[in-house]
Amino acid sequence: NLNQQLEGLKNRAIVESLEPGSTVKTFTVTAALETGLFDTESIIDTSPGYIRIDRSTIRDPVNYGESTLERILSKSSQVGASRLALAMGHEPMLDILRRVGFGQPLGTGFPGESAGLLTNHSHWSDSEIATLAYGYGFQASPLQLAQAYMVYANGGIYKPVSLLKIEESDEVQGVRVISEELAASVTQMLETAVRPG
Repeated sequence: NLNQQLEGLKNRAIVESLEPGSTVKTFTVTAALETGLFDTESIIDTSPGYIRIDRSTIRDPVNYGESTLERILSKSSQVGASRLALAMGHEPMLDILRRVGFGQPLGTGFPGESAGLLTNHSHWSDSEIATLAYGYGFQASPLQLAQAYMVYANGGIYKPVSLLKIEESDEVQGVRVISEELAASVTQMLETAVRPG
């Protein structure tokens, strides 16, 4: 029928939004480093492998124990990300998420483009702060997520996405949103997630 045909024409990467989940831990670690409360040598105790916040329990698949920020990323520790978030609060995380493009229109001009949803409550509970740290409680399109990760690939520079090929002469300069040093440091941490072991 016509509805099914139209459904097949949707570019889901642009028009649909979802909670990005653990992919957001990269931005949580970035925010934590930016605050100066943590550095690359900081140790976060994730024992005993879960944390009780408000009335909910956040769990890791196993107890990762004392972990560096790099290990929190490579093992995708919910407990570690939650502990970072509770230590720094929601503002540094919202700040980095906005800077890399979440909650804002992509400007592709594609019909039905989603801007996602990045809310700022007047009051944040501890559980809302913790879940934000591992990608729940807000929405983003897959293309927004790809654009946000491109900031690290571009050494900390945010560039708009385009569905049309951009000629070198028309190359957009972009805006620095993360320091080059920090972008390199977090990229190095991300590489450990795909290394043997």
